[in-house]
Amino acid sequence: MTYSRISFFCLLCSTIIFIFLLNACRSGVKSGQDEALPSKQSRKADVKAAAGSSEEIALIKRSEIKTGQAGIRKKAPEPEVEEVKKVQLPATGPQTAVSRLILPSFKTSPFLSEKSFVTEWSVLGPLPFTPGDCKDQNPALALDREFLPNENCLDGNQKPPPGAAWRSMTLAESSNPNGKIDLRGLAKDQSHAVAYAIANIYVPEKVKDLSLCVGNSGPLKIWINGKLAHTYNKEPRTSDWDQDIISNIALDQGFNLVVVKCVKTSDNWDFYFRLANKDGMPLCVADRER
Repeated sequence: MTYSRISFFCLLCSTIIFIFLLNACRSGVKSGQDEALPSKQSRKADVKAAAGSSEEIALIKRSEIKTGQAGIRKKAPEPEVEEVKKVQLPATGPQTAVSRLILPSFKTSPFLSEKSFVTEWSVLGPLPFTPGDCKDQNPALALDREFLPNENCLDGNQKPPPGAAWRSMTLAESSNPNGKIDLRGLAKDQSHAVAYAIANIYVPEKVKDLSLCVGNSGPLKIWINGKLAHTYNKEPRTSDWDQDIISNIALDQGFNLVVVKCVKTSDNWDFYFRLANKDGMPLCVADRER
């Protein structure tokens, strides 16, 4: 009897423990499901949030599309084009002599020709004088006398003195076909006279280290852009190419004003003028633009 009671009690306890464990397992499973599955309100909130996100994404995409379309519709910016300035003649008087020089290249010939010399000039003369007008009656000293104010910057606008005139002189009008500018035709009966010759020399860019190659028959001065570049005040001579070579000559980009003052003290009255680079290659005169 005692054994039966003990057995019944053990069975009852086992049943109670089994029921307790079963309820505990069900409670755990339900709790897990609650954590895994959101509530109805939570699901609504998530759906709303997702909808908001999709709307934001849609707005962003629409914005991107709109921006892209605007970018397509917008005219592309014009490419920057460097302004090409038209070459203008210098502001001189009606007697304007212009020579466009070609910088030496591998095609340039080292042999001299008419194109190697500047042969177009505006000439003012004759301006006669007597040896008595000069110190010690030395006619070469007429080189130091200003026959016109600011003679280093003459540009063709100056009023000629009585008996003189501005005139154009080219190689075709000279008596020598090799670059010599012959001024003897200016002086009729004057044994002593002065002439000014001006030229506007154009180069496409600034150049340095040039050589000025000069030949002349008598006293002479040369100014380039108002600065004295060369003086010859010795005895008269027979002119020839390159009798004097002056280095370290520079030209500015564009037009450069050259003024030559040439004094007549003998029967000859002429000069040569050309430029060369540091290697001795000539800067040739381009053909005239038609």
